[in-house]
Amino acid sequence: MIASWRKRWNRGNLPFLYVELAGYKAPQSLPVEEDATWPKLREAQRAALALPNTAVATAIDVGSATDIHPPRKQPVGERLAMAALQTVYGRDGILQSPRLAEAHREGSSVRLTFHHAGGELSTKDGQPPHTFALLDRQGIWHAASADIDGGDIVVMAEGVESPREVRYAWAMNPESMNVVNKAGLPLLPLRSILE
Repeated sequence: MIASWRKRWNRGNLPFLYVELAGYKAPQSLPVEEDATWPKLREAQRAALALPNTAVATAIDVGSATDIHPPRKQPVGERLAMAALQTVYGRDGILQSPRLAEAHREGSSVRLTFHHAGGELSTKDGQPPHTFALLDRQGIWHAASADIDGGDIVVMAEGVESPREVRYAWAMNPESMNVVNKAGLPLLPLRSILE
């Protein structure tokens, strides 16, 4: 769609900013909601970031279990404005949500590095990071614990010796996601296969 609009309007590098799907439906109860459609759609939205001059503002943390249209619009507008300042107007700084750059195994744990982390991640509630999951060699998902290491996150799960995949906030409505960057912007959901 982005490429089509740019071509149709003869604007090859037209800035394109969009909003990630908000949390919706029942709160997450499993480590990974494998059959849920919205995590896959969010992943497709993130894939569009490979195109130049694009940015995404997340609304996943301002959603409602009972309303597909998030009632809290101001945070979404502020996030879009920050993304526009960086993407369109070239402002420096941490103005977008952190998103996965790379994932690699370190023994039985997984180290995640991020774009837009600013060298420092934290949690908005002071608790350890929530909603991470690891897939074991038998194909079973395990709720994982995670530690923040500056701008990285190290994920591990008891009994998972050689994780095959890592995910974060992989659900329709992952209400307990809590990782943010220095600007207070939430970490975008992620999936990475480690094989």
